[in-house]
Amino acid sequence: LLTGLKEAFYLYYATLIQQFILPILVILYYIKLFLKFSFVEVLAIITFIYLIYFLHTFFLMLFFVTVVSERKHWDIKLIPYTILYPFYGFLLRVNSLYAYIDEALFDAHRRTGYVPPWVARKTKF
Repeated sequence: LLTGLKEAFYLYYATLIQQFILPILVILYYIKLFLKFSFVEVLAIITFIYLIYFLHTFFLMLFFVTVVSERKHWDIKLIPYTILYPFYGFLLRVNSLYAYIDEALFDAHRRTGYVPPWVARKTKF
């Protein structure tokens, strides 16, 4: 291994589990919610989950502004955006899941405009 064993386990966790398996599980969980419960119950559960994520993000931001930040006046202006962060986190995970699946199933790197077609044809990857 080029990296140590601890770093390899972290890379495994960060890439495979957190960026690939977790979004699949969340999407399957939401599908199960919609199939099993009524709309009002699903809305209540999703709202509760959102509040947990929001409070976690909000308190982390407050901790950052009070303890770590060197530009408190600038960073305080960012606190209202913590309301949007749970939505952004979910959409980012779904987008990364789509990108991983697109790359794995359809060789998306071959359709990119970064490499000229005659170069892409010569490679075996």
